Amino acid sequence: MSEQTLHPAVARMSMLVETLIRQEQAEKKRAANLRWVVKDVQAAAELDEFPEKARTSFDDLLTLSTWGVYSDLAGAGLTRERHRHPDHEVQVPASNSSMRTRATAWNAVAKFLGRPVRFPLAPKDPPKATVADRQRRALTRELSRPAHTPMSEAGRVRTLAMYGVILDTRARSGELVEMTTHALAPDLSTISLIRRPQGVGEAPLPIVETIRLSQFTRAALRAWLDIRAERIEFVEGTKDALWVSLRNNHSGQGHGMRRRPSGMPLQIRGLERAYSRAISQLNRDMPEKESAWTPLPRTVEQLRRSVKKIEIVRLDLAA
Repeated sequence: MSEQTLHPAVARMSMLVETLIRQEQAEKKRAANLRWVVKDVQAAAELDEFPEKARTSFDDLLTLSTWGVYSDLAGAGLTRERHRHPDHEVQVPASNSSMRTRATAWNAVAKFLGRPVRFPLAPKDPPKATVADRQRRALTRELSRPAHTPMSEAGRVRTLAMYGVILDTRARSGELVEMTTHALAPDLSTISLIRRPQGVGEAPLPIVETIRLSQFTRAALRAWLDIRAERIEFVEGTKDALWVSLRNNHSGQGHGMRRRPSGMPLQIRGLERAYSRAISQLNRDMPEKESAWTPLPRTVEQLRRSVKKIEIVRLDLAA
């Protein structure tokens, strides 16, 4: 979404968010969340219930009164594009987690400006179920079976490799998107990833962990790297991202829309959506093959939290 399409107050918020991201040197997930909230506020500003003055005046936007209207609209699921379509009758309420992301972004902007206002955080969602060993073994068997088409096979292989890397490293989404092929040992025996400790002081130093990969993950990565090499053939610029797209897509809207070839690095939301779609498909297919199948949770975070132990072979401070 270009700045020209935003309401003036939201455009001001967007400019402040970009300044905040630069000054913080924000990690990818925080930057993505801040930018997502700007788009979400714009979606709310398109609705009749949104205060007219808050569309044009940033001072009117960044108030508890406007926040109350915005959080009601977002909480009811009305800022999601698919729920604003006139033919879509079902409205899915926002999760506590997404509402916390919204409030965190508003508070970050207020703090950056030195405003005394504080926007209330929603309660934390209760922890979700993790993946049991039996489910992981069943998933391994299913992902190892051939798929029906080359595209679905490529998706299976990418999911299989990502699944193995998460189990071996306990990687978060933000750590996955930062992985490059240079992080892999030539024989795929290890992978290095940058950890940014959370909640430890003001600016915890990043740490590089080099972690042993299982035989299963090495095999999955070999298959994925072959497919990845085909996808990045026509990509311009750097080609070192480990996780890349399988289909052509686009960014932006209208005259600002840019077509993007397959092989482009996956960003956090794209990676999480791709993983969630693949697991959702498994949950639809698996009951016919595994009589005791329990649907797998669909997020990277839930799989990550199921990992009890990883094998770190080297630990360094990031340069």
